[in-house]
Amino acid sequence: MNINERVPFTHQFGRFYEDKEAYTLNNGQKAIYFEHQLFNFFVFESGNWQYMLGIDKRVSKVTPATFVEIANSIE
Repeated sequence: MNINERVPFTHQFGRFYEDKEAYTLNNGQKAIYFEHQLFNFFVFESGNWQYMLGIDKRVSKVTPATFVEIANSIE
């Protein structure tokens, strides 16, 4: 099964979190940002790979813009 024949990971994972924000990366792919009790997460796909970035809220003030910048840097 190729990547175009399956449901995107961001859609599958994002459906469990109602308080999520959608972003569009430079490559046109969609990404989602959501907050969990202790962590902030950013989920996206790039180059047939699925990524889930997360950081503990208690030790960092990483914003969604920072996650977008990181995602856009992955080639």
